[in-house]
Amino acid sequence: MSTVLVAGVVLVICPFLSGQTLPVVQVKGAPFSASEVELQNAKPNVRNVIPMKTIAVYRDSAGRTRTEVSVPPDPAGNPNIVIDDPVANVTYMIDEKHKFARRLTWPTPREIPSAGDDQKSIEKPVTGISSKMRNVNVQMASESLGSQLIEGLVAEGKRVTSESPQNSSGCEKSIVENWYSPDLWMTLVQKRSNCLEDSSTHLENIQRSEPDPRLFQVPADYMLVEQEWNKPPAQPPSSLK
Repeated sequence: MSTVLVAGVVLVICPFLSGQTLPVVQVKGAPFSASEVELQNAKPNVRNVIPMKTIAVYRDSAGRTRTEVSVPPDPAGNPNIVIDDPVANVTYMIDEKHKFARRLTWPTPREIPSAGDDQKSIEKPVTGISSKMRNVNVQMASESLGSQLIEGLVAEGKRVTSESPQNSSGCEKSIVENWYSPDLWMTLVQKRSNCLEDSSTHLENIQRSEPDPRLFQVPADYMLVEQEWNKPPAQPPSSLK
């Protein structure tokens, strides 16, 4: 998972520019494709929540990733498709409507682990914690849930309970349950319960074959512009609007 500072706001390129919940870990030698399905049951005081969202996710053998919002379109106006290519050290944010792509070049090379590496030494992104509980004094406790087969893969379960007695926002407690596949290097199922939602996200239709290489390339007829660091997102020329 990678972060970018754009216009003073830290954006997580993968997964959050595409509205994704389960990060697609960049790893060599573990290609796959799947559908990420997110079901959100918002609490009564929460508005503008999409009840269901499906995102197509892909990873090739070199560690390139692609995420694309498929149903429904992301109402936040973020790019519908994000291609992250650690081999070329660039990230593409693609606007299919205007046949337009932003290319962000990373300042330093990124090290990509291989499927056979020791995962205990790899930092896994923490997801599922309510934003209202971040940056406060949070007490966290975790428990193992054992293992089970999910989509034909052995997944290890863990439940993390976060409590913040000093939090005055009403989000004193958050529970996140993750089921992680060491073979795929992916979280397969995540369940979240906090003051905002009782929601779940899972991967389905997992295919372990190599995705089409064209999925990780910008189409030849798209206009390509460079996205500068610490600058607002580049806009398509008026001729494309």
